Amino acid sequence: MLLFNRYYSPIRTLRVGLTQALGVMSMCASTRWEPISGIVSPAADLSFCYSPPENLRVKMHFSNVVGASENDLSLTFSGVIAAQWESESFGLIPIPEPLPTCSSAKWSTWTFPLLHIENSIWWAAHDARNPVGAEGKEHFVLVTMNELLHVLAEPNVSATWIPSEK
Repeated sequence: MLLFNRYYSPIRTLRVGLTQALGVMSMCASTRWEPISGIVSPAADLSFCYSPPENLRVKMHFSNVVGASENDLSLTFSGVIAAQWESESFGLIPIPEPLPTCSSAKWSTWTFPLLHIENSIWWAAHDARNPVGAEGKEHFVLVTMNELLHVLAEPNVSATWIPSEK
């Protein structure tokens, strides 16, 4: 067994983390997060930029979806302690199902693009390692047709519709 020191073992940590995750996953929930009105379709993709200290600006490209908004959504997160980008896949960080869908009939089979994860396993892992840093933070997931972005940040997120740069 690989041990870095007598207190930390990556194998033990993984085993304990998975055991806790399997037990807690049933208590987690994905809920629709609507920091601004007018979100009726999925977004095609997103771009983001981290600005120290602890600020993350994300642009969700709704204007790249045919038949959706002509505007894009700008989100600014503060107090960011973690961000994880994934390309076209769910699964690196668990997202509890069922996933909320868009309310518009045209997009009703698509996952709603902004999610809040209640009782997040990812947040709990950060809280276990750094309770001071995780205090007051929440788990957000930005879902697009091509990628997703997990963010642990303060709940006061700035959201603004902006004109497309096309």
